[in-house]
Amino acid sequence: MVTLRARWVVDAMGRRRLLQRKFNLMKESPGMFNSAWWRVRGRLNINDFVPRENTAWHRRVIDDRWQSTNHLMGPGYWVWLIPLAPNNTSVGIVATEELHPFSEYNTYEKSLEWLRRNEPLVAEALSDFELMDFKTLKNYSYTSKQAFSINRWACVGEAAVFADPYYSVGSNMIAFANGSTKRMMELEKKGELTQEYVDHLNRFFLTLNDALTDTIHRAYPFLDNATVICLKSIWDYYVGWTTTDPQLYHEVWLDMKMSQVISGLFSQVILTQARIMRLFEEWARHESSYTFDFVDYIVDQPTLTRLFVERLAPKTEDARKLMRFAREAADRIEELAHVIFYLAVRDVFPDKMALFGENPWINTAAISLRPEHWQEDGLFSARTKPRDFSMLEEEMCRLFVYKDTGRPVEPSAKYVERAGA
Repeated sequence: MVTLRARWVVDAMGRRRLLQRKFNLMKESPGMFNSAWWRVRGRLNINDFVPRENTAWHRRVIDDRWQSTNHLMGPGYWVWLIPLAPNNTSVGIVATEELHPFSEYNTYEKSLEWLRRNEPLVAEALSDFELMDFKTLKNYSYTSKQAFSINRWACVGEAAVFADPYYSVGSNMIAFANGSTKRMMELEKKGELTQEYVDHLNRFFLTLNDALTDTIHRAYPFLDNATVICLKSIWDYYVGWTTTDPQLYHEVWLDMKMSQVISGLFSQVILTQARIMRLFEEWARHESSYTFDFVDYIVDQPTLTRLFVERLAPKTEDARKLMRFAREAADRIEELAHVIFYLAVRDVFPDKMALFGENPWINTAAISLRPEHWQEDGLFSARTKPRDFSMLEEEMCRLFVYKDTGRPVEPSAKYVERAGA
């Protein structure tokens, strides 16, 4: 046995979670989500799945699709195809236990059979590739009661928390944990580390992880609903690129006072987020009348692109600028909530659009697809000053057409005007 002495202990041992086990801090996330993945030798190229004569599909992406991570999505699951250096490919199955029991794909042979049922093109292509290795993880999501301590220990990486591989949010959480640990060490060395500050870091870190877990996991049942999952992805990008990611890039969360002020500015966003997630779930139970061929989130969403570019670089410590970023983010997210709500209502309850003809500005913390509750929930009692969201709505409407006619989806004002006429 070897005994070591150190001023700080940082657990970076991954899923073994040594410190969390020692201090009884382990905490499971709701639900069960599992994964199996493997590497094959060579390029398993999604371009080969589509005949070359389908020139429209191949021209949508200028670069080779193999060079990007590709998701093939269905009800309760997604399959990844990830390029690896020099010319190999990673294939992975990620699914909720509720719809796809882990026992159905926990070996390579079972995974191939599962793919034949759910993604036959991938299964057929794999017959030409050599298997390099195979791994699985059952019930991969977890959180914790605590990640950092004033007693000079910290948990980072997968020794702290793990939300989900979707969006690769684990990389963000690694950065937040590492940055928090570094700052605690700096303050402790100067004799300035306080329990209040450590509590702040724990609260921020664990709340963020659990929110990401919930946001991602609740979408699994409708990953096959192209319209809803497209809009949810756009919503997630707006929220992530304007609220949490800027706090990482500009190290805002390490400034306790600034972080608390900005969290206050986002309080309405948190309420709206909960309602939007419920709206997506409700909407996904209906057959959408919308469809689309391809969405480029950068080219087709100029407002989102501008927010991304302005907020994520270069780093700034200008408090006024950061506050302006936060206020504008809250405004744009509220406007996007209006746009998504009206898209959903026009799709599911088009006859209800007349209710919003004269007063389109609503209380986004009360949105739902339950018209019988709108009045009671306070949907028509806006809490903020009305703003013009027509430009953003036009951006979003341009993404979709109606399945039956191919007619473009109209902004809400034009729809109500035409319906009234």
